[in-house]
Amino acid sequence: MPGPRYQLGAVLGAGATSTVYATYDTIFAHTVAVMVIDGEVVGAVDRRCEFISEARISAALEPPNSVPVYAMDRTLNERIQMLLHVANTVACAHHRRIIHCDIKPANIMLGNFGGVFLVDWGTALVLPENGSAPVTNLRIGTPLCMIPEQVRGGAID
Repeated sequence: MPGPRYQLGAVLGAGATSTVYATYDTIFAHTVAVMVIDGEVVGAVDRRCEFISEARISAALEPPNSVPVYAMDRTLNERIQMLLHVANTVACAHHRRIIHCDIKPANIMLGNFGGVFLVDWGTALVLPENGSAPVTNLRIGTPLCMIPEQVRGGAID
């Protein structure tokens, strides 16, 4: 990915198997967020499949803007509006039978023009459309941010 078009910048965040960088696109002359699989797992077929799955899930949600850079402090009203944007993204995902599984402040990014984005769909769960039983005993995500049903190993539907 890095090359003449893209110039990797500062690390925006890191997960278990990948790192997100602020990256300058020299053709379109703007900064974007780019996720790169870490070197020790780049050859792992399962992780490459998960990475592609995460990209497809993110793309399926069709966010109106590109993933942006962080913002500064906000008023209470602005924070409520941001929460509503995240809730709308979650509603869209649930309508498509996708469960994020790791909603936390670190997975919410803010744009320069008011955009609010829920990112890191790598642990998302795509529920079958055949109406089968809800998933149970799923403990994926950040423990302090999990919903109570997930912590208890209950049904996630």
